[in-house]
Amino acid sequence: MANHDPLTGLPNMRVMEIRAKQAFAMAKCGQARPALFIDLDHFKPVNDELGHDVGDMLLKEASARMRTMLREGDSLVRSGGDEFLVLLTHFNDEGDVLSVAEKIRNAVVRPFKLGVAECSIGIAFYPDGDDLQSLSRLADNAMYGVKRSGKNGIRIWRNEDAEVLPDYSRAEG
Repeated sequence: MANHDPLTGLPNMRVMEIRAKQAFAMAKCGQARPALFIDLDHFKPVNDELGHDVGDMLLKEASARMRTMLREGDSLVRSGGDEFLVLLTHFNDEGDVLSVAEKIRNAVVRPFKLGVAECSIGIAFYPDGDDLQSLSRLADNAMYGVKRSGKNGIRIWRNEDAEVLPDYSRAEG
């Protein structure tokens, strides 16, 4: 219980921190590690209009779908509310990462019994972020870039984005 999200059954951020430390140790040996920050779009209206029980069902189904798109060694956690964090460990290039991100997005946008969900995905790579917190913040910034552009898409954080993307925090809502 102490290491898993009680709603989705996914590992929690405590487990992700441990896995991330291992991944960053490998990354320092020259293997880049990306993090994907995923936010379910239009989730608040589901809770507001259909109730929290329906919202919980959506979170459970979305997390189950995302989990099936990941490979052995990849990590998925629910980082809070309708937000998820993925740490990928096996890929050859940026195209592989985009392929996984697109598979996740496609899995989430397939119709649910209660309707359709969408998601915005931001991606950041080590060494742009050199620990889990900084890497997830950069991926979060990229994800907010998707949201500002109309939602339901994927964006990779680039160094040049530092000047154009403000540091959005989940505390701002």
